[in-house]
Amino acid sequence: MKTIEPANTAKTYPQMIRDRVINLHRRNFSALIIAFMLLVSVPAVCRWVERYELAGEEGLAAKKHGRPVGTGRMLSPGQEEDIKKCLLNSEPTKFGLNYSGWSGKAVSELIKQRFNIDVAARTVGDYLKRWDFTPQRHVKKAYEQNPEKVKQWFEYYEDIKRRVMSNGYQIYFADESGIRTEDHKTRSCAPKRQTPTIESSGKRLKLNIISAIYPSGFMKYYPGG
Repeated sequence: MKTIEPANTAKTYPQMIRDRVINLHRRNFSALIIAFMLLVSVPAVCRWVERYELAGEEGLAAKKHGRPVGTGRMLSPGQEEDIKKCLLNSEPTKFGLNYSGWSGKAVSELIKQRFNIDVAARTVGDYLKRWDFTPQRHVKKAYEQNPEKVKQWFEYYEDIKRRVMSNGYQIYFADESGIRTEDHKTRSCAPKRQTPTIESSGKRLKLNIISAIYPSGFMKYYPGG
């Protein structure tokens, strides 16, 4: 006798086999016949029927294999939360670490400092990935910056731009070039879509001049404020 079961794409093949075993068992087929029809062993049929009679559908649910989630980790859940807060709220220099951003090595040293646990940088990478942290380029922000003065400067510049450009002139900014011996393209680990910010003095020798070039070649200067 051929049985036709409705397709269920949400279930795996082993689950579908177990369901068919129970379906045939309800129709009073013997374990030997069920095993022959579905090409499974008789002990397996008996085991599934027994589990179904004891716990119903839940007894047939697939069991997770391997170690339980969270076992084998070097940091406890509380320690993980502590490290995440440090990465989100502070920079490495605030912990006496000579790093410009939170790299795997920097996080490894932070863990050693706070919990005296040696975690390799590669293992730290697994933790960061689990926390949904990714390496990102910094956004620099001057800690002495005055938002109100910045707003006033842009309003002042828009007024100059309107007056100058209305007469067909061009605007140029003059400033010096800075040279640094270290790599400025540093990255820091932070949650996805949350670009990290690094604070700096923002002090540079600036000319703060806007020059309007007239067609005749005459240059008129406006102080940058």
